[in-house]
Amino acid sequence: MSVWDNFYRLDYLDLAFVNNTSAQRATIYGNSQNRIAISIKVKIVDKNNNSLVIPADELLRSAHLVQFRNGKRLNWEGSGPDSKPWVYTRSSNDYTEVPAFDAVLTDSYVEPLTGAQEVIFYLYATDASRGIDIAAGFNVPGVGDFNTSENGTENRNGPKGE
Repeated sequence: MSVWDNFYRLDYLDLAFVNNTSAQRATIYGNSQNRIAISIKVKIVDKNNNSLVIPADELLRSAHLVQFRNGKRLNWEGSGPDSKPWVYTRSSNDYTEVPAFDAVLTDSYVEPLTGAQEVIFYLYATDASRGIDIAAGFNVPGVGDFNTSENGTENRNGPKGE
């Protein structure tokens, strides 16, 4: 039995800079070294409207970053041709300068009061660029992709697209 068998609704999907949720932009040097920590928070509920806890490995497989303007996925660890020079990864590279970070970053967690879960990615640029606007994406197996891009997605927010 899969954890997704109890999926009823994607209740919450959010993207923010880690430890600086009010920031709207950051500068990343196009050297593949400097990285920005990006938090994706998601809350999924079951038919009883209770939070559904997704295991960390499933959460990591489902969450992704997309371009805000068109909803296309960014390159995961440089594996795809789209959106270059922008790449995201799980590796901080110990060079996360902008914005400043003071806390230790964990793989994922569940907020007890809201039931939201978090995964952290690190965004970097392999070359100089004019910039990019990013959004959060999340794939629910058997239902489809959701994202917070400019136009969102057309998937119905329920089991099997209902």
